[in-house]
Amino acid sequence: MTDVLEHTVMEAPWGPLGLVLRNRRLTAVALVADASFPGALEDRHGVASAVAPAALAPVVDGLRAYFSGSRAPLEMELDWDQGTPFQQAVWRAMTRVPYGCTVTYGGLAKTVGRPGGAQAVGRAAGANPIPIVVPCHRVVAGDGDLGGFTGGLDIKKRLLALEGSWSTRLPF
Repeated sequence: MTDVLEHTVMEAPWGPLGLVLRNRRLTAVALVADASFPGALEDRHGVASAVAPAALAPVVDGLRAYFSGSRAPLEMELDWDQGTPFQQAVWRAMTRVPYGCTVTYGGLAKTVGRPGGAQAVGRAAGANPIPIVVPCHRVVAGDGDLGGFTGGLDIKKRLLALEGSWSTRLPF
């Protein structure tokens, strides 16, 4: 099957957010969509993409609701065919961190069977191609520091503030 990429851009509270479907599954969220979007994703996948706002309407609607404070989970079919098996395990574990909660990198490492693997979890979080929907922003450092975030700490702070996540830490 030849990959079919479809993309659109929506407004997030901090500016343009790029969304990409591959074969009707969400494959990428570009936290800051600029002039290079979606060219970089086309290069990565080796195929051209087409503007498809209708195909991405459910994703856009879900994200708009999320940015408005909805606690409903962002349910959409995701493209899990990316990354290493370890990265995929970390990303799937991130989807189980509830809205309004955070988990530490070390806690998430234990969850995926890699105790002592906090840095590896941090690298997997940094490689997450579907941020917000796969909520890597909910993973923080054990000392309470935010850690990192591909879109920048300002966006991570905004997402955690939106969710009220500053004080609800999961026990793992």
